[in-house]
Amino acid sequence: MPERDYSEDENYYSQGFERDGVVSIWLELAKHQEESEDDALQDCCGVGYYNLDHQETNYLDEVAHLDQLFADISYSDSFSKPPISKAKSMGIESAYWVLAQFNFAYDPSRVKREPTNELVFIGFFSYSTTQSNFGLNKSNNSLD
Repeated sequence: MPERDYSEDENYYSQGFERDGVVSIWLELAKHQEESEDDALQDCCGVGYYNLDHQETNYLDEVAHLDQLFADISYSDSFSKPPISKAKSMGIESAYWVLAQFNFAYDPSRVKREPTNELVFIGFFSYSTTQSNFGLNKSNNSLD
């Protein structure tokens, strides 16, 4: 539940972040002391409208390597290497939480509300829902 109703904001529906075939990734680097009721994208990232059905998260009670956080996110075999590499280039090797917003190309320069420092935006990356695009050994049609 967001801190407030943002639907009256002038750019709530017009930010234009929707884009098929890409996933936007955020990481949380500090452990929350208590369960938050914040809407991560609206309250922390300045996002207006987005499709909650296209969002996945993975939160662990302790800091974890990024590959462990991505392991339970859908289609992560098709996209996790680039965001992990980008995070490492930013000095990030582990986190408590990953948020993946599918079919969404976030651009922080297009939000009106200033993003907080609670989440680190890693970027948006192409992903595939087709199993043959990741992990399929074509020589014997089996998964690697």
